[in-house]
Amino acid sequence: MNINYSLSGLGGIAKTHLMGLKNLAMLELGLDFKINLSTLATSHPQEKGELAREIGFDRVVDDFDKLLKADVDLVDLCTPNFLHAEETLKALAADKHIYCEKPLALNLEEAETIMEQLEGKDFKNQIAFVYRFAPAVAYAHALLKNKIIGEVQFAKIEYYHSRYLNPEVPISWRLKKDSSGGGALVDLGSHMIDLSRFLLGEVESLSAWTKTFVNSRKTAAGKSKKVDVDDWAMLMLDFASGARGTLEASRVSPGNEGFRFHIFGDQGAIYIDSDQEDKVQLFDQTPEEIRVTEEMVAGDQFLDRLLELYPGSKSTQGMMIDLHLVSLIFFFESIAKGKANPGVPTFEDGYETQKIIEAAYQSAEADAKNIEIK
Repeated sequence: MNINYSLSGLGGIAKTHLMGLKNLAMLELGLDFKINLSTLATSHPQEKGELAREIGFDRVVDDFDKLLKADVDLVDLCTPNFLHAEETLKALAADKHIYCEKPLALNLEEAETIMEQLEGKDFKNQIAFVYRFAPAVAYAHALLKNKIIGEVQFAKIEYYHSRYLNPEVPISWRLKKDSSGGGALVDLGSHMIDLSRFLLGEVESLSAWTKTFVNSRKTAAGKSKKVDVDDWAMLMLDFASGARGTLEASRVSPGNEGFRFHIFGDQGAIYIDSDQEDKVQLFDQTPEEIRVTEEMVAGDQFLDRLLELYPGSKSTQGMMIDLHLVSLIFFFESIAKGKANPGVPTFEDGYETQKIIEAAYQSAEADAKNIEIK
């Protein structure tokens, strides 16, 4: 099957997608589809057009509506957050399959509109919560499903970056509420919210705190502008299972960047560290780490397919490209097969994440009031 691929935007994350796709054939995965780089839509066609043609796109257009009129099967949305809902709704109306970078929308209202328009349609959709596709996460998913550590009692989740600790970093769309939807909680926390749901189940209620430490930044013209998004967020989560957890996201935390997931059950513990994306650590009731056996993770279709696709040590392009590539392969397979592989993050997952983000901001504005997730 030939799949005509189109892309909206050619910024940093789009290039991450393309670096994986350009090398897909060399992995020799025996896939039953081929990807044709059909059309790129960019608001900077003169600046980006030559690069796009060198990458291999058949055509470059300067408007998203023109992209939708081309002979394409899917759209890959790599534009800034404030365009996600608009482009998604247009793509749905044009009967295209959609792969969207996170978040699904700027706010819950936009996300609800998307879900309403999606109802009754049979177009494949996926959101780029790519950390699900880290082998360590998939192993943890299988271990938890098979109750290897018993019933989960609590979890500690953290994701740290440090870029915005530097007050000289200028203002950008990521630091404006009306164009990003939020700060660290949206940018980093959305990934961890998705993993918490994937691994631990639904969140019933939460309390949250947020803080902006660098309150103003310079524009390109040198003028000072107020920052109205969070640098740091902390959530206290109550899960439907009875488990509890803390989730922390920060863009001002140097020294230990990346994400970590500690899950504690009544018969052991699981530890995930993004510095070792292919290895999950498992502990029983002793202090010593124990080996994960095939029997412990048996029967998990998501893990089985992921391990078939994930690049090995001699073909890796680095964690981020590998994660995005495997996520895209799962999406392409859903189109080729007519149904999604188990475990993929769909727009429904994006919507549920948006509900938790919205509740967290409501809680933070109300002095950490407990908010139910409805």
